[in-house]
Amino acid sequence: MATPTPTDRPLPSVSVVVPTYQRRAQLDAALGELLDRTAPAEVVVVDDGSTDGTAELLEDRAAAEPRLRPLRVPNGGPMAARVAGARHATGAVVLLLDDDVMPEAGVVDGHARRHAQDDRLVLLGAMPVGPGPVDRRSYPRDNYGRGYEDAVAAWRADPATVLPSLWAGHLSVRREALLAVADRLVGGPRHFHEDMDLGLFLLEDGLHGAFDPSLRAEHRYERAPDRYMIDAFRSGQGLAQTQRRHPAALPTDPLGGGGRAAALRRRLAGPSRAAGAARRLGALGVAVLGHLRLLDAQRAVASRLWRVEQQRGYRTEMESSR
Repeated sequence: MATPTPTDRPLPSVSVVVPTYQRRAQLDAALGELLDRTAPAEVVVVDDGSTDGTAELLEDRAAAEPRLRPLRVPNGGPMAARVAGARHATGAVVLLLDDDVMPEAGVVDGHARRHAQDDRLVLLGAMPVGPGPVDRRSYPRDNYGRGYEDAVAAWRADPATVLPSLWAGHLSVRREALLAVADRLVGGPRHFHEDMDLGLFLLEDGLHGAFDPSLRAEHRYERAPDRYMIDAFRSGQGLAQTQRRHPAALPTDPLGGGGRAAALRRRLAGPSRAAGAARRLGALGVAVLGHLRLLDAQRAVASRLWRVEQQRGYRTEMESSR
């Protein structure tokens, strides 16, 4: 990656925007650390309609910390919460962080320096998955981390892929550029690929993406095994929704592919009884491999089942719109 060129322009002000939903305990544990690491930036935490006491926690913490500006909105999904936070913010640049992404000290200034050089920049910082126990329940985190590293490799190889495959857990953009696409984001995916939807609209507006691995944050990602296949199905749904909204930017069947493996995934994702039985057998195999401590094999089988379930979610969403 090329070293940014020095500039005499003043650093823009930065507002950190963090959407959160039903994660009071995790937020309570991380909030002080987040404020320390983002000093002296304004921190807007958007409570996306939580019912677990998040709003009360934020109000209590804000009473003693003027940089913390909580905002409560009706539940509308993470992208709607990010947009609401950007509207509430005062900084020239918004740094979007997920509520389980903890930046290293100095990251806010690093983002500001890059935006001082380029007003049309969408900047991704690094957010590798942090360490955790390796056991029969860790395959969702392990496979997510590997998927993220695959995305990083693509961004490093070709920065033009940043916006079409955007990950919104650690990114910064000029506030006015984000708000310029806000109305177009309405009605977009709510659970998965809402960040890709954002990236494609920013690309339409002439912005460009970059990935800066020197701006690091730890992604404290955790997902229970019983959520793994639900997430896979919703990922396929979100991809179908995004493809319908951006037909010129995405292929007609973005999960299609060729070869025997792709053909097998399409068959296993089908509605037949045999396909359903095969999926259930595969899920049982993941559990058995975990109990046997064959963790590499468990991760591999789970990864293949993810792609099958993602294909099923995609197909289901596309058929529902016909």
